[in-house]
Amino acid sequence: PCYHQDNIVDLTLTVSDLLDPISGRWREELVHDTFSPEDAVRVLNTRVNFTHQDVVIWCFTRDGRYSSKSG
Repeated sequence: PCYHQDNIVDLTLTVSDLLDPISGRWREELVHDTFSPEDAVRVLNTRVNFTHQDVVIWCFTRDGRYSSKSG
């Protein structure tokens, strides 16, 4: 997704930060503040699976792991 260009974005955010801890629903205002309008709609239309823990994934490698070579 693309970040919202008009706002300062916290790059340490995880998916769990974008979810309300009580309701489990997306924190819509934060999603809209974080992502471009098109990507915010995509995020908000994504169903959430609560059985998995957040992980950091590097999208520029096949295995999702960062290395100095891939960076």
